[in-house]
Amino acid sequence: MTGAKGSALAAVVLAVGLTGVLTACGPPSGGAMGVTVDSLGRPIGVLEVCEGHIDGATLYETPTSESDSSDRYRGEWSVAPAVSSSGRFDLRRGGGDWRAKTPLAALRPGTSYTLYGWTNDNSWSLGGVEFSPEDLATLQPGQVRYDAGLHADEDNPPDTTATMPIADFRSKVCP
Repeated sequence: MTGAKGSALAAVVLAVGLTGVLTACGPPSGGAMGVTVDSLGRPIGVLEVCEGHIDGATLYETPTSESDSSDRYRGEWSVAPAVSSSGRFDLRRGGGDWRAKTPLAALRPGTSYTLYGWTNDNSWSLGGVEFSPEDLATLQPGQVRYDAGLHADEDNPPDTTATMPIADFRSKVCP
């Protein structure tokens, strides 16, 4: 095919191919991150891995419309061996198999943060949870805050953050 028909067909093929590449950006989500607090109100990362594994977690300051995302990382942790089920770690110091690659920077009042999980080979991720220091102050030990919109249903529409007992977190995230 040559001429206008051939050019049109080539354009359609290119557009379809690019759409597939652009919509496939990022690794698939294999579960969810949450956040809780210990008995002293210090932040603890909580994760549920339904598929795959997780090698670490990153906390960043959630960009606002007037800011960009550069230089907004506030903490990074790695874990070995990789987590393929449930896990928890202290955001201030890691602990257990979790090591702080970048120690937690001070959380500023009135600022939103996002905690998410990742793999070294980019094969899996965990849906992030957004929270602020004020949100942490409302949590009790044993409660987890997570992005319920990751598993949207009639009780949890998209972009909904929920709090539930940690004991129920896995059954909600990994049905």
